Amino acid sequence: MTSQQPMQGVSASATATLPSPVSIKDSPAVERALNRSKIYLLVSWSLLYPEDEEFLDYLRCGEFVEDGRAALDALEVALGTEGGERARKKLTSLRTQLALVENLIASECVNWQLSDLQSEHRRVFSNVITLDCPPYETLFGNDHVFAQSHVMG
Repeated sequence: MTSQQPMQGVSASATATLPSPVSIKDSPAVERALNRSKIYLLVSWSLLYPEDEEFLDYLRCGEFVEDGRAALDALEVALGTEGGERARKKLTSLRTQLALVENLIASECVNWQLSDLQSEHRRVFSNVITLDCPPYETLFGNDHVFAQSHVMG
């Protein structure tokens, strides 16, 4: 119900003092949530296995970095003074990571093929890693290469 609609059983003076409702769409909490969601979406896209050229094209055209920066800028505005120093440091760290991604795309993305991204994804995220210092904690202490599934189970 909005303040313009007549209310049953309420005097005219009482309806005149009702505050107009704040649009949920314009709420700062909603803005923060939407921008955090966009950042999470970009991170999840970057971790997905590249099935087709869509993500590679998204990187090449620069929209990945643009979308990330836009979400960070809007999140910084939405946080205002509520975020504190810790939030500002995290936003600065994310901006640094986006700058590194932008530099990597500018220097190497021209030479990338979909098969390159797919093989790199398999190298990083496969279960068969025989490194002296594995990137995942479930791989530490496994004597056998295929022991991760047993440890996780």
